[in-house]
Amino acid sequence: MNKAPKISTYIVFFLLIVSSIGFATDRPLNLVCGENFPPFSYKENGVIKGMDVETVLEMAARLNIEVKIKLKPWKRVLSMTELGKCDGAFSCFKTTERQKFALYTAPVNYSTYSIFVKKGNEFKFSSITDLYGKLFGKNSGLVVSDEFDQAVKEGKISLVEISSNLVDLAMLNRFDMFVDNLLLTQYQLKRKKLTGQITPLPRPITKARGAYLIISKAAVIKEKESLIKKMAKVLKEIHSDGTIQKIQNKYLK
Repeated sequence: MNKAPKISTYIVFFLLIVSSIGFATDRPLNLVCGENFPPFSYKENGVIKGMDVETVLEMAARLNIEVKIKLKPWKRVLSMTELGKCDGAFSCFKTTERQKFALYTAPVNYSTYSIFVKKGNEFKFSSITDLYGKLFGKNSGLVVSDEFDQAVKEGKISLVEISSNLVDLAMLNRFDMFVDNLLLTQYQLKRKKLTGQITPLPRPITKARGAYLIISKAAVIKEKESLIKKMAKVLKEIHSDGTIQKIQNKYLK
């Protein structure tokens, strides 16, 4: 008569231990991300690496789950997620179209777009009017903001759109300044040993935008909703406890 309570107690104790360790899935999660996109995701000497890759692996370790990551062209990343040919993808901006086929966890990184100038040419930037009369460099296809586009349309800002490296052309004085992703450009400056020669203005030109880990609605995953909540919680912890800064510093310093 005394054995049943003991067994029940052990079961409860076991469940508490499992809960404290993390979330165990019945199989590895197959995730995809963009290829050749350093410092976020890329392959070097046959090894997949990058800020976002390390962040996702840190999340998986804390949750006690196994993930398998593959690099794919960006259009294929989205199509595989939509069709359920992978369990999820990263790192994706939130759009109405993507929300039709994906469930969002939390940001893996925050994309900030900044104005970069050569050292010594810094100026105070507080509003779009401070940019009037400037010659800007920008990658083709990058949308900065409605007010920036309007100022270009009205001829108040001159613009050079290119598909090559903005850092190289900035050093050749092809434009007064350029706008690009903060972390991406800082990584390029480090690789080219130009960190002290080109610098971002203190104030970004746009607000930081979250780039998320998403889970395919079509993917068959055990306890999917619960897993998504746990992923979101852990990703937020990685950003709040300083881990994200340590990961980024490995690539930027």
